[in-house]
Amino acid sequence: WNIRGLNNPLKQEEVGQFILSNKVAICSLFETKTLEVRVQQIVHRMCKNWEYTTNHAFTEQGRIWVVWDPSILKFEVTLTTDQAVYGKVVLGNGTIVHLSFIYGLCDHRSRRDLWKDLIFNSQRVATAPWLILGDFNVSRHPQDQLNGPPRVTKAMNEFNNCLNAMEVDNIKSVGRFFTRFNKREGNSAVNKKLDHVLGNWGWHRVF
Repeated sequence: WNIRGLNNPLKQEEVGQFILSNKVAICSLFETKTLEVRVQQIVHRMCKNWEYTTNHAFTEQGRIWVVWDPSILKFEVTLTTDQAVYGKVVLGNGTIVHLSFIYGLCDHRSRRDLWKDLIFNSQRVATAPWLILGDFNVSRHPQDQLNGPPRVTKAMNEFNNCLNAMEVDNIKSVGRFFTRFNKREGNSAVNKKLDHVLGNWGWHRVF
């Protein structure tokens, strides 16, 4: 969830209500724009007794938060970078599920480090269920854009090459298709799908 700031108590209440009403057990928040010293206070205000991790070690305002309910699941962090938090969850039946929460940087050259990390992680995960989700800051296909010139860019090719190497594909989802809007009107309005939920063969096999 690209929250675009989480210092406002009203926004914190909105997130807490969303988690409660949708019975969410784990989620990731992007662009919180919050200093590390305030994280614990904010998390406990939104979801009392929940646990959390952030990537504040890489950015002063913590681009990625992961929060979860320890009474329902255990999330173990395996790697944190400037663009991702990797971890695994042990379900009640003993099944281990790997989760990767992604918030790609805007520059496609910077995202190459993310692609390398994802490919490496795919080899480590092997056939275990793996879910990768978040804002990758790049589309997969020309049809992932509404208005503007449809084209395949170098950044899109690099992204798709990464996904092919990982052997993952999109998971069907419901809700809004386009997730980025340039806030313009008429012919100048451009909508893009930059958020993706991906799963490997192990995920599709189990779920």
